[in-house]
Amino acid sequence: MSIDNIKKKKKDQIVWREDGSFFFPSGNRPIWTTAAKNIKVEKDQDRRHGLHGNDILTRACEELVNAELRKSSKEEVAEKIKINLMKRGVKIRDSSFEGLVQLLRKLCFSKVDNLLPGDSHYNRAINQIKERSEKVQKKLELEFFSHGEMPNEVDLEKYRRRCLSLLKPAAASSTPGKIKMIVDSAIQEIAIPMIKQASNLEEITQAIFSMRDSGRIDIAFSNLNQSKKFNKSILKWDTLIKRFIVSNDGLSQHVFNLFVGKKNSTKKKNKTGKV
Repeated sequence: MSIDNIKKKKKDQIVWREDGSFFFPSGNRPIWTTAAKNIKVEKDQDRRHGLHGNDILTRACEELVNAELRKSSKEEVAEKIKINLMKRGVKIRDSSFEGLVQLLRKLCFSKVDNLLPGDSHYNRAINQIKERSEKVQKKLELEFFSHGEMPNEVDLEKYRRRCLSLLKPAAASSTPGKIKMIVDSAIQEIAIPMIKQASNLEEITQAIFSMRDSGRIDIAFSNLNQSKKFNKSILKWDTLIKRFIVSNDGLSQHVFNLFVGKKNSTKKKNKTGKV
């Protein structure tokens, strides 16, 4: 899509397409909620997403809200989000559509069920592997398909050599040593063998995509009992999110329950403090 077909809002908000859908601009990471900040991390640890914050959660938020926009006006969608967040005890500071979808994304991004302290080097390496694979794919597309060439018109061995060349570790890099070692090792062990053995362009592309998608789900291994519970939870999340998107129902109560939490009880407490 050309830049002419996009109407840009403020950098820290959202971007509208001409078809009436929107997306969150890349590099625009939400800040943590207080609940997420309360997850304690040690030195050389990050709060790691089980399901990738951008590739899965942000994209899911976009798709589900856009599905709602296909059925209702922007104002109606904003009101639906506002009402459901308020019912779940969320404070609303910005009632605009842009403010509400950003808040919904922030709450989903910071949901503690999907966060676990883990090695920061591996966490950052995951993003670098993704970025590197995307850059390689874009360069290959530009060099080999910029004039409308079909896959069967491209020299397979020339394409393979160029791909392997682009994936070579950079001699000079600003990436910290341990992270660079993890990235280079992952590429050498995962992508390179697949590319060398590929019998066609599609298999080479699949190897690059496999490398890109390797960090979509971050399985935990640190504490056995904690990891088992966490992994079971995020795999359930992944299944539910896919089901929500395929159903094309938009922002159902199940979506709000998963992304934000269940509604607050409307029953009043008695004098003993019990419901």
